[in-house]
Amino acid sequence: WYEIRNPSSSPVLYQQGTYAPDSLARWLGSAAMDGAGDIALGFSTSSTKFAPAVRYAGRLATDPLGTLAQGEGTIIAATGVETGTTRWGHYSRIAIDPVDDCTFWYTNEYFAHDSYENWSTRIGAFRFPTCSGPPPTPVPSATPAPTPTLAPGQRFTDVPPGALFYTEINWCAAAGIIAGYDNGDGTLSFRPIAAATRAQVSKMLALAAGWPLDTRGGPHFTDVPPGSVFYPYIETAYNRGVLSGYSDGTFRPSNEVTRAQFAKLLVGTRGWPITTTGGPHFLDVPPANPFYGYVETAFAHGIISGYADNTFRPVASITRGQLAKMIYLAYTP
Repeated sequence: WYEIRNPSSSPVLYQQGTYAPDSLARWLGSAAMDGAGDIALGFSTSSTKFAPAVRYAGRLATDPLGTLAQGEGTIIAATGVETGTTRWGHYSRIAIDPVDDCTFWYTNEYFAHDSYENWSTRIGAFRFPTCSGPPPTPVPSATPAPTPTLAPGQRFTDVPPGALFYTEINWCAAAGIIAGYDNGDGTLSFRPIAAATRAQVSKMLALAAGWPLDTRGGPHFTDVPPGSVFYPYIETAYNRGVLSGYSDGTFRPSNEVTRAQFAKLLVGTRGWPITTTGGPHFLDVPPANPFYGYVETAFAHGIISGYADNTFRPVASITRGQLAKMIYLAYTP
């Protein structure tokens, strides 16, 4: 961490330090300074024995330079870990309350139980006793929102009747191909406009095809260990010859899948012979494109239609809603 003074005129590195008081890993940090010149850092901590917790540390303006001498506090000690990916979060944020210029507010993610992407957010507040200024005015707790009412037949709160891909998403859910996300209030969401990851696509294709799970020879990828929730599906698709990994031995399960890549995966899963009759049908997928045969085959089977400008947008990430539609079209009459 660093403290830089006069950043907008004549920047000067006033102090810096590395905070590593024990063997725990600390990352995803954010720092802020109060009106007295005290500094606080918020971050995640974990190890092979402890789930990622949300913690903070700090220093007074009078402490020795380069140190966080005020020790470490815990906002929440989590009880779960994220499975199915080596990626953790995007951001954390610590900020000073503008009312008193003393109270630090910090937010970060944690997992209450082992799951994939089903994280929770915790917000904590603290202040150093030496900082002057009145405490912030208490804010009444918000009234809990009522549980959303779903229409007859509606499975997901964000996919109501009449929504784009409603039929296709509901069909995939009824077939056990998709499950959705827990909203924490007894309902589920699907996140249809979110990009689909390689791990999610592997699971959906394996379930859609009805393949018996096959992990022979596994693990084949260093970043998809046997404990991963997606491990059996990725291994099954690999053993079926539908997908492969990268030259460094990884699968990169959290990477997004492009529209062209999914066309190839779906054609391979269905075992359709390559056909390019009448092609090219899309201006941005010419015969020289490595995915040309797969895109044209998917078009021939009525799985894709492209956009009004006669493009397919092969490098765009496929959304979960588009994914559900293509699987639905591939497995229904």
